[in-house]
This record gives sequence, structure tokens and C-alpha cells, in this order.
Amino acid sequence: MGETSIVDSGFSKAVGSDGDDHYYSVDLIRTNLNSPSGILNSILKLDLDEYDFLVFRHGGGTGIEVFNNKELCKAILELEKPFVTAIGHEVDTPLLDKLSDLRFSTPTLFGSFLKSIREEVAVEQVTLFNHEMMNR
Repeated sequence: MGETSIVDSGFSKAVGSDGDDHYYSVDLIRTNLNSPSGILNSILKLDLDEYDFLVFRHGGGTGIEVFNNKELCKAILELEKPFVTAIGHEVDTPLLDKLSDLRFSTPTLFGSFLKSIREEVAVEQVTLFNHEMMNR
């Protein structure tokens, strides 16, 4: 997220969590989103083995043009780490979106996706529990 960014309430509401969610472990990395080298340097400081995938999340409006930078996109692909994009608005499709493993047209839609997975897992857990109790 941007160095001066405030919490994205649309994303948080869509996830349905106030950050106290034991289903997901998320590290928010603040970086200069106006600078391709700033973004890449922030990624390179991470121990990428600790992460299942990277998410590039940026609300709509100005500043998403950085995700059209060919050098940044190439460097991200060379990391060989799966990544998700949730950048801008429905009408925005930067180059990084086209290269991502999974794309959401907005951060809010990504949050809704995570919530739906959490809800599916909860239903499966209840079903398994009930099945085990019936077979005792």
C-alpha cells in the first residue's frame, strides 16, 4: 500500500473483517507507489518464501499508471511468485493486471472474494464436524 495511504474501508468491509481474521495472514507493506523502483525495492526486502503470493492493491484514481511500467512488470514476473492484482476501477486495466495470476478490477472485489472463500471454508468445517458426530 502507499506510504501515506489510509485504510481502504471498501476492502475491509468487503472482507468482513476488522483485521482480526484467523483465516488470513496479511502483511501490509507501505511503499512509494509512484516509483517502480520503490515498489520493487520493497518487494526485494521481503523473504518471499514466507508468502504464498503477492497482492498489488491500489484504489482507483491517479497513480495507477505505475503499473504500466514494463521494467516493473518484467521484474515482478522474474520473481516467479504468484501474484494477484486489485487495481483501480472496473475500467482500469494496467499492464500488470494483464500479467497477473488472478485479477480483480477493484480492491473491494478482491475483499469480497476473500470473504466468500472464508464462508465456504466455514460451511465445510461445519459439514465435516456434523458428519463426524453422526458417525460416532
